[in-house]
Amino acid sequence: MTGWKYEWAVIIGVGIIIIYTVAGGYLAVVWTDFFQALVMLLGVLCLLIVGLVHVGGLSGLNQSLSEIDPSYLSIWGKDYVFYGQWGVILGSSLIYMIGYMGLPHVVVRHMSMKSTKTVKNATLWTAIYNQLFAYSPYLLGFIGIILLPNLSDPEMVIPTLAYTFFPGIFAALLLSAVMAAIMSTSDSILMQAGTILSRDVYQRFIDKKASHNKMILVSRLSVLLAGVIGIIVAIVQPPKVFDLVVFAFGTLGNSFMVPYIAAVYWKKANSVGVLCSMISGGVTNILWTSFDWQSVTGIHPFLAGLIISIIAMMIGNPFGTPPSEPIKKVFEEAKGPRPLPKNIDKHINRDISPEAKIISTFIQNNIPVKG
Repeated sequence: MTGWKYEWAVIIGVGIIIIYTVAGGYLAVVWTDFFQALVMLLGVLCLLIVGLVHVGGLSGLNQSLSEIDPSYLSIWGKDYVFYGQWGVILGSSLIYMIGYMGLPHVVVRHMSMKSTKTVKNATLWTAIYNQLFAYSPYLLGFIGIILLPNLSDPEMVIPTLAYTFFPGIFAALLLSAVMAAIMSTSDSILMQAGTILSRDVYQRFIDKKASHNKMILVSRLSVLLAGVIGIIVAIVQPPKVFDLVVFAFGTLGNSFMVPYIAAVYWKKANSVGVLCSMISGGVTNILWTSFDWQSVTGIHPFLAGLIISIIAMMIGNPFGTPPSEPIKKVFEEAKGPRPLPKNIDKHINRDISPEAKIISTFIQNNIPVKG
């Protein structure tokens, strides 16, 4: 997008992310992600509105796509390549419908919320944001099929549309939405990697009595190391962004989603079941993708990993030690009291009172008393 040499663009771009993540920690990541989300939303919405005007709205978009290739409007994929393969269709849908519940860098945001009030507000704002943002890139991809028929690299649809619709300076501002999307994900994953390496590896196995300041130092060095390794990998073997995102998304989701859900909703879940689920789900997705078993089985890697993860959780859990009483107590306390509102409770008592009286009378009249 800038005309810079690829290597320098990677070094500068990732370098900026590493600097503010190392310097500011979790607080910097949260605030930058907030503003980056706003940039992303405004950027794609501006492009989407102008794009829909050019193609004649949603009706014009559908009509133009059907004229180019009717299979674009089918659930089976272009040229109906996945016709009848419900395992592929279901898996490719589930990966983005429920896969987020297994992303550690997303779940940690939920864990850091201060209260249930924060959760309620976050739920509302997230729903609104996703209704505006989540579908826009897909529609922009369809618009690109119509307006950019000769585009060789599909991953350049949004930048090309930006340069097509807007003059240079405005196009650059809109393209910052792409960078915002990259940065908001990268800094979160780097932060999570630093936390895992410092607390779950260094403190647990190397220095159990490490001080708070030492842990922060180790975390920052871990973030720096992870970023440098990422730069080297990206320069030596540049991956296709879309394939890499789907692979990482699926592997993380299959590794952590079932354990996360079990930890919250299943009181009997234990460490053995969790480990079996994590390892089996993640490995299944990796092998399924690496050896292209989707072509043989007609099942998407995410769906395969999800099924294996659930089965492994059920099989492994009986071999583990049941949770301790303090853990069970915390589990119950986390549910919180759920009293019915007085109005509802009042109406329930009033409504079931006649039924209860009739049942009581019936029992008294029809059950013989033994003397």
